[in-house]
Amino acid sequence: MKFHANPTRYCRNIVHVFLLLIGFMAGMTQQSWAQTDTNSLRYRINQNNGVGSKIDLENPIKTEWRYNARENRYEGYRMLGSLSYPTGETISVTEYFQKQGKIEREQYFRDKSQSAYALGPNNKGVSDLIKAELNNPTVSKIFGEGGVDFQLNGSAMVKLGGSINVNRNPNFSKRQQRYFVPVFDQQMQISANGSVGEFVKLGINYDTEAAFEFDNQTNLGWKGKPDGILKDVQVGNVNMNLPTQLIKPANSLFGFSNTMQFGKTTVKTVFSQNKGQSTETVLKGGAQMNEFKITADNYDQNKHFDNYDQNKHFFLSQFFRDNYNKSLENLPIVASGVIINRVEVWITNRNANVETPRDILAFQDLGEANPYRSALGGSPNPQANNDANTLYGKIKNDPDARFTGKAIDRVYANMPYFEQTVDFDMLNYARQLSEKEFSLNSQLGYISLNQPLNNDEILAVAFE
Repeated sequence: MKFHANPTRYCRNIVHVFLLLIGFMAGMTQQSWAQTDTNSLRYRINQNNGVGSKIDLENPIKTEWRYNARENRYEGYRMLGSLSYPTGETISVTEYFQKQGKIEREQYFRDKSQSAYALGPNNKGVSDLIKAELNNPTVSKIFGEGGVDFQLNGSAMVKLGGSINVNRNPNFSKRQQRYFVPVFDQQMQISANGSVGEFVKLGINYDTEAAFEFDNQTNLGWKGKPDGILKDVQVGNVNMNLPTQLIKPANSLFGFSNTMQFGKTTVKTVFSQNKGQSTETVLKGGAQMNEFKITADNYDQNKHFDNYDQNKHFFLSQFFRDNYNKSLENLPIVASGVIINRVEVWITNRNANVETPRDILAFQDLGEANPYRSALGGSPNPQANNDANTLYGKIKNDPDARFTGKAIDRVYANMPYFEQTVDFDMLNYARQLSEKEFSLNSQLGYISLNQPLNNDEILAVAFE
């Protein structure tokens, strides 16, 4: 018996088997991929909108402080999950609050720096940040609503330079023939107006070329609500205008003022310094009359002749100081017994004068019969004379003392007990005063300068 198979049916069976194998392999592949997924990283690195990751990098060990009521101190503990163990460290209550305050401040500034205004995709400006802060209900009660507005106008000019003066005078040293004078000048004009919210206003007006000091105005003000008790607060240049003519209003005040209202009563308080003054001029009989007051100590500044350190009037020697009152006992006759024929006055050269500059060596005890340094000796004759003590002879007999570079060393060599700026001093580029810059009383032996000396200037005289 022969069996004949249907070829078409046989091919269909092969196709079914092949499709079944493909389906089985696909199922195995899906199952294999599913198993691979479950064995992926335990801690995933998920992107947070392309900004950062969600990996927790914080230290798992935490420090905790627990209060011990018996010891009245805080004890330190380390926390790792649910496990805690003491560290053996203890601090006082005051130290604990200081530590907590420092941590909270650091956290506050850290949160501010990492806020949405700094790290967000839409970064905002400082004014937007301040405006958002002013919209806070608590802050808006002080500053009011609105933002920050600040406008600055002005100009600034700085002049830097110098001038080199050359005078080919053979009588001068090479250093005196050429010297440099620096020049520095500045001019600044600033006008600023600003506001914080609707209550706080700022105004600044500054000019270095202003004629008066009170022209430079600076004011920081705060104005409250119409129905509030505190109406106005001013700091800087303030004024006090009163609704009456009995009390004159004060202007050019610098300080603090505030205005408060209680019902129909208004109270204004001012704590300030008056930077201005008012004067009145009276005309009588075609002449101008001014009333002024001068205290005795301000009548003529530095007019006491009994002190060498005054800045305008100077005795030429100790002899004239000691005999001043005695010489005026029989006025109008001045019985001093001495006449000054001529005098030279030298001072520090502040004006870069090139007509009479000279290096000079000035001594305190030169020609004094009763010198400050007793080692110089003295003389029974009280009048000023070069031979009254040994100082002039020592300097005269030392030729190196006439050289600028060796003068100070030779003074110390001859008088080791001398002290510079007390017993003597070296003045370079000294300027000789003309006869119009000072006056001389030839009988009483003192000079009066038209312009007083500054505290850092030197005065030297030579008289006959």
